[in-house]
Amino acid sequence: MIESKRQKLDEEERKITVIAHPNIALIKYWGKASESVRDKLDCQWSFTVSSSTNFPVAAGLASSAAGFAAIAFALGKTFDLPEHDIVRLARYGSGSASRSVLSGLVQWKKGNDKTESHVVSHFSADHWPELRLVIIVVKDEEKALSSKEGMERTAKTSELLQDRIRRNQERINLIISAFSSHDFPSLAELIMRDSNEMHAVCLDSYPPIQYLNATSWSIINFVHSFNKESVRAAYTFDAGPNACIFTLKEHVNELYDRVTSTFSKGKEVKDVYISELGQGPQIDN
Repeated sequence: MIESKRQKLDEEERKITVIAHPNIALIKYWGKASESVRDKLDCQWSFTVSSSTNFPVAAGLASSAAGFAAIAFALGKTFDLPEHDIVRLARYGSGSASRSVLSGLVQWKKGNDKTESHVVSHFSADHWPELRLVIIVVKDEEKALSSKEGMERTAKTSELLQDRIRRNQERINLIISAFSSHDFPSLAELIMRDSNEMHAVCLDSYPPIQYLNATSWSIINFVHSFNKESVRAAYTFDAGPNACIFTLKEHVNELYDRVTSTFSKGKEVKDVYISELGQGPQIDN
């Protein structure tokens, strides 16, 4: 239960503008628990919210995470809520949104039950300032099968899911270690293997779930070719065909040029972006 006291707002409309960023899961959560967190929240506020995004919606690029994180952060600042309540509000809208409330390398921890589920930032966004992302938007329209529906189907039907779950904590520990020591080759392999395994679990669902398309597979092959001499890039795909490719500052321009010369904008891909690691939500008034 959220126990923070409700504050009385001024009679005039109060406006607060928040900027929040999407997040990309390195070790991917995939599978819905049967009991909804909505049953655990005792929340009686009434408010009007308007949100907008400059990223494709429901296309596997975590735009909903940014949107719900921004809304939760705005409510938290309005009602003077502690950080753990802001995280819980964000998770009310989208589980992945809780990770966008914090910055850096963030872990979403399950806890003993949903009321204890929380997030922790192991390293700030400034810990590895050379990290870059090349984001390839293959399709910007809403996917046919939502993440929620896909996760529920996988949880009910996939025989591979439990094997994946058993390995998750080990992979999380390895990610933290690689991030701590700036070991990009180890980080890259972990990221790509986890992405591959998540989509293998999707295909193991019944009926099978296919989020990647032909261009997605071309991007996978492209990255492995780019890494032929040394590991300089790592792809990851959430529930959609769009790719996030991790690299380092020294390689990002070459990677971007190779991507845009290999995949035609407007034909094979919609757009290509270069991004640095973002900070947590910020007020923009």
